Amino acid sequence: MIVSFEVPGRAVPKGRPRRGANGRFFTPKETKVYEQTVGMMARNAMRSKKPTTEEVFVRMKFYFDDRRKRDLDNLVKAVLDGCNSIVFADDKQVTRLEAAIFRDSKPRVAVQVMERIE
Repeated sequence: MIVSFEVPGRAVPKGRPRRGANGRFFTPKETKVYEQTVGMMARNAMRSKKPTTEEVFVRMKFYFDDRRKRDLDNLVKAVLDGCNSIVFADDKQVTRLEAAIFRDSKPRVAVQVMERIE
């Protein structure tokens, strides 16, 4: 295992890029803040270890306190982007992924990153 950590609170899906008044595209603020929170939790869990450059297997468990339907791939993308340059050099190193949504009274995301084993 490389690292395991939790991100407290409601997971925020990756927002679509928006076009600003100046014609440039930007990431929505809520997405950016959430990715920074994921990065902070990942950095704490890594304890100053360098990001791996090897292929990895990532397991994510998303816990929500309601029954609303959610877009799992956008939830996953926000967490992976938050881990870039902290847990792994780039999320293209993720060659195996397992993600699921669960119901629980305590919203959070549990993340495990492991070395890729066949």
